[in-house]
Amino acid sequence: MKAGPPDLADALLALGRAHLATGRVKEARAPLAEADAFWRAYDAQSRWAERVTAANAPASGA
Repeated sequence: MKAGPPDLADALLALGRAHLATGRVKEARAPLAEADAFWRAYDAQSRWAERVTAANAPASGA
């Protein structure tokens, strides 16, 4: 993933959460994975990284 602004990662998180909320787990995987990759590279210790990791758990099958 190319590094992008935090706002883009936040939008991807929102999109992934919307997919999860409507039961579209498969569609949630890509935006959540991209947001997760961004935050791991940008600031893995931030609270935002923790939020993406938590949101990504249902999409990853955890």
